[in-house]
Amino acid sequence: MDRSANNGSTYIRYVISRPRRLRILKSIYASSKSLVELEKELNIPLSILLYDVETMRLQGLITRIGSNVLLTDRGRNVVDALRGMNIDEEKPLGSLHKLINYLSLRPIGVYLHQVESRILLIYSLLILALSSIIMYMSGIKLIFLLPTTDVFIPQYITIISIILFIVINIVILRMLMPLHDMIYWITYSLASLIPLFTASTIYSLAYILGLMYNPLIAAIIYTVSYLSTVTSISLLSTLVSLETSLSTEIVFTIYVFVMFVPNVILYLLLSSSL
Repeated sequence: MDRSANNGSTYIRYVISRPRRLRILKSIYASSKSLVELEKELNIPLSILLYDVETMRLQGLITRIGSNVLLTDRGRNVVDALRGMNIDEEKPLGSLHKLINYLSLRPIGVYLHQVESRILLIYSLLILALSSIIMYMSGIKLIFLLPTTDVFIPQYITIISIILFIVINIVILRMLMPLHDMIYWITYSLASLIPLFTASTIYSLAYILGLMYNPLIAAIIYTVSYLSTVTSISLLSTLVSLETSLSTEIVFTIYVFVMFVPNVILYLLLSSSL
């Protein structure tokens, strides 16, 4: 009895933390609706709607049959428990929220999460292999998650960086996703590197074609290359968040302090010593 009550309060807190989720639950209280219908009715961007639907499905509040979303008994109990409470569920998404949603590649993370893990693993390996070849031809290397053209740094540092990233990420995912198979941990690790390797490929091609001699183009490419590290971490955070039901912000903060900050410090130390 106590455990059931505690679980119920946990689901209620989960829904209240994002009032728009209550709007979704109320919308399908009487009957199921498709994602397109929910998007039009609630005026929520499809990527954010999909994210909320996926996280609530993992919480057992809703279920999906094709593109239709249905309320479960647990979700119905949560809606009934919240009736009469003063919750500002009509608060619209701000422009900044929508901008961050797209800059963080959350839409891509949501769609990748729906791809079967083995297929996603194969696609990720192909993209990373092609990018690595182009980077090798141009002399671009990765010091963990940050690109460099320093001639004194050996080319194999990129391979070491990828392996180190996967190992560290597996350690983190074993704590956040203990019930998942190893293939999920490796797949999410490699898939999250796609933005970083895509930006590094653009950097490499610009380097090969001599475009980096143009100050404006060089500034844009440098900015995109270094921001792609944060984008990769954000993509990884979205994938992990969808599987664990932890908020994307919490997962992102963990990765920033465990991976990004130490990487920047190491990068600066190596750059100053060479």
